[in-house]
Amino acid sequence: MYHKAIEQNPASVVITDTEGNIIFVNPAFLHITGYRNEEVIGQNPRVLKSGEQSKEFYKELWNTILGGKIWRGQFHNKKKDGTLYWEFASISPITEADGTITGFIAVKEDITSQVEAEEELKRINTQLKKTQSSLVMEEKLASIGRLAAGVAHEINNPIGFVSSNFRTIKRYYEKYSIFINELKNLESPTKEQIDSLIEKNKLDTIQEDMNDLLSESEEGFERVINIVNSLRNFSRVDQVDDKVKYQINDGIATTLTVVKNQIKYKADVETQFGDVPSIYCNSSQINQVILNIIINSVQAIASENKGERGTITIRTFSEGGFVCCKIEDNGPGIPDTVLPDIFEPFFTTKPVGEGTGLGLNISYDIIVNKHGGELTAGNNPSGGAYFLIKLPIGEGEKVNGTN
Repeated sequence: MYHKAIEQNPASVVITDTEGNIIFVNPAFLHITGYRNEEVIGQNPRVLKSGEQSKEFYKELWNTILGGKIWRGQFHNKKKDGTLYWEFASISPITEADGTITGFIAVKEDITSQVEAEEELKRINTQLKKTQSSLVMEEKLASIGRLAAGVAHEINNPIGFVSSNFRTIKRYYEKYSIFINELKNLESPTKEQIDSLIEKNKLDTIQEDMNDLLSESEEGFERVINIVNSLRNFSRVDQVDDKVKYQINDGIATTLTVVKNQIKYKADVETQFGDVPSIYCNSSQINQVILNIIINSVQAIASENKGERGTITIRTFSEGGFVCCKIEDNGPGIPDTVLPDIFEPFFTTKPVGEGTGLGLNISYDIIVNKHGGELTAGNNPSGGAYFLIKLPIGEGEKVNGTN
């Protein structure tokens, strides 16, 4: 029964003798590493070493388990095909009744996705810390600052339940270690004794729960990676003034992912994407304009304090040699006295300390001066405001990226 439980464990299980020679691996180990059973039996786990961890690291590991204690930590190992991967391991000594160590058991979980997501987050964070002194960058940093809490919330949600799952998995590893040790302390264990140990350690429940925990964790990692990728695509800090091929529908989708937490409690977003051609432009700057206008719409809806969710409609279409994006809301609209000055620098209707008064001015500069397009604003007869972005088809690469 216990052998079957280990065989079916979705986590990688390795058992060695006291010299570190492998005497058993389960199917999960073979699946993760790419080795066949006959290739690893009798070998030392060092066949997985990538060479990226120090001798002191392994010395501390051996000192711990030879001292009869459980070692826990992360390995950066190498599969048979040379692919590097990360795994979290719990390694326990197997002892006789008198405490003599007869071998070791390692229960390991592939955490490559988690580590890569963390590294990508660090990389993005480093990029976001790079600043420039221009007003355009100042406003962009202000936009990122407004998004910070929302993005942190979106990332913390999946990270929170993944972290909780890994704490549970660690407890399960400990249960398996206790089960193995208790089993080894029995001489010629009977089926009743084995069943009793399985029930005592709740291994049947653990077996059922493990797959759900791993699936949920994988989903959480994917959510974090999607958010990080959206941030990267939104900011494109490596682009500077270079113009690249850009599909505005994708840019809107990316921006909506980044700004999701700013919107979700205040408005519903309806998208009506037309079949529009790609254009050449500075994608980071266009995404910034879309972001500024969406945030303005959200703030306008919230300013009415109706306690009701508003609606933001985003349409894309082609018209007269332009790719167009019209962003409409059902908020209070723009006062007629404000409309003539809405794109002027430092003009704002917000209280002091809220906003720089540069967002719409920089948006106008990006669309009109840097991309040869048009940016207009107005009110709908049925209520609410609209902003219309028009970018020239096939002309973006010819327009100088200067103010």
